Amino acid sequence: MEEINLIPKYSEIRALEATDTDFRNRWKISSAIKHMLAVAGVHSNMSGWGWNTLKDGYNVCLVLVQTHIEMVKYPSCYTRVKVSTWPDNEKHAIITRYFSFEDADTGELYGKAAIQCVLMDMTARTVVWANKYDLPWVDTSHLDIACKVPKLRVPKDKIGAADNRLETHRAVYTDLDYNSHVNNAKYVEWVENLFSTEQYLKADISSFDIKYHKEIKFGEKAVMEIITDNENSERYFVRGTVNDGDEDHCCFEASIKFG
Repeated sequence: MEEINLIPKYSEIRALEATDTDFRNRWKISSAIKHMLAVAGVHSNMSGWGWNTLKDGYNVCLVLVQTHIEMVKYPSCYTRVKVSTWPDNEKHAIITRYFSFEDADTGELYGKAAIQCVLMDMTARTVVWANKYDLPWVDTSHLDIACKVPKLRVPKDKIGAADNRLETHRAVYTDLDYNSHVNNAKYVEWVENLFSTEQYLKADISSFDIKYHKEIKFGEKAVMEIITDNENSERYFVRGTVNDGDEDHCCFEASIKFG
């Protein structure tokens, strides 16, 4: 890998289309995550961390563990959004990457985000440390941290409460990606769809967190439990489970804050 490709911060301008925005003509969280992961993929390929490079050279792959996004303002359809990304400078078992969303013409900040990933050995299916391999590391010590990834904890005392709402979704063809399981952004769509248009008219999502625990495959039925935060009525937790015939498995957890 040539040094010239080790660009600390990479940006792309993305013009929002009708499918990127909702009925209020505001950018959807699921679309923002889709775009930022696509830009991160390009930057990873440039930096020697692409899917094929990791698989063919080291028999490992990056697995997304958690996504955190904070929105300040929502752009509308046809807005040109500058999506920027840069990796954290620390060499930990958990690999963090940051993002910012700005108006490409005015520089106005729309939001910021961060993701956490781990490297997984594709044969042993176990997490491995990145510094075990001769992977290129770009120095980003001069760049700011966009935002910290908070700990996502669904209140245990609220799980299974009688007043919690339950919704189900069976994984279908359009939910899947090339790994043959549900795409990361699709989980976000599922959660977005748990709330009514009246909720979105009342307030925007100010922050969204999702943590992935287990893959969901085609045909599996996810039961999503919606839990209201005891301390903030505008914050909700979602716990998605799949039953394998013997027991329930928690596949993802999410936290959504409106207002």
